[in-house]
Amino acid sequence: MSAKHEDQLILNSIVSFLRYIVPAVNALVAMTAIAPIERVKLLIQCQSEMLKQGTITRPYNDIIDCIMQIFRNEGSLSF
Repeated sequence: MSAKHEDQLILNSIVSFLRYIVPAVNALVAMTAIAPIERVKLLIQCQSEMLKQGTITRPYNDIIDCIMQIFRNEGSLSF
């Protein structure tokens, strides 16, 4: 095989590899960014039941209040 042909094969292999890796990395980044937002949404939706169970002491006023309570009570790693 010629060097040019070998280079083309290597380039094709790299392109094929990237066709699988780029979407996977994209999904990973997207899910990592969305997870904290989704958690806040679920906490706000479930706050009445959490109040009944005693998990939280007072209802969330808004999204910012929910985020601040999570940081105060559970720390930043809870996201």
